[in-house]
Amino acid sequence: MTDRPWFKRKTYGWGWTPVSWQGWLVTLGLVVVITVIVRLGAFILVHGR
Repeated sequence: MTDRPWFKRKTYGWGWTPVSWQGWLVTLGLVVVITVIVRLGAFILVHGR
């Protein structure tokens, strides 16, 4: 494992941006998790428990 950071602070604006493949993988994983939670919540609302 390298000492290279996965994210770097943005020059302008707020937040961090991925700079390595590990950072992009974490970002993609977060998008997938959020999408699954939202879709599951919508399914539960429509069909009930």
